[in-house]
Amino acid sequence: MGVNYSKVICADETKKCRYGQPIHEKDYREYTAKMNDQEKNNFVCKTSKGTPRECCDPFDPLASTLVTEKTNKVKIELDKNGQYTSFLVCNCNDKACEEQNCIGFKQPTQYEKCRIRAINKEHETTLSPFVTKILPSNTYSNCYNQCKV
Repeated sequence: MGVNYSKVICADETKKCRYGQPIHEKDYREYTAKMNDQEKNNFVCKTSKGTPRECCDPFDPLASTLVTEKTNKVKIELDKNGQYTSFLVCNCNDKACEEQNCIGFKQPTQYEKCRIRAINKEHETTLSPFVTKILPSNTYSNCYNQCKV
């Protein structure tokens, strides 16, 4: 992930939304380093019902820049409204493998790299020894899906 890219939100898991404003993950880590889980929850969620969760910020200045360090290539599948339907991840370790097994895959943007991190590895689907499919419901969410009050 890019510097200052990931953030922390107060997430409502049932509604798949957030309360309050996202906090930079680095600031969250530094400020809450000596807090217990309840204190962290109170810091992020204040009086809202929710749980602190990491999220991905599409409005971060680095969001649309390509990842420059070595990372898996991806193929993003979108629906007709431009919403993510799945993330295909190329698991090759060399260029020859990629050229043979991951045609059409590309270097991800910082936002895409953030989004393709599976929350639960058990809910990934192996399509081949070289390609894994991850559904958006099994990834870190967009930081700006606000809960309707």
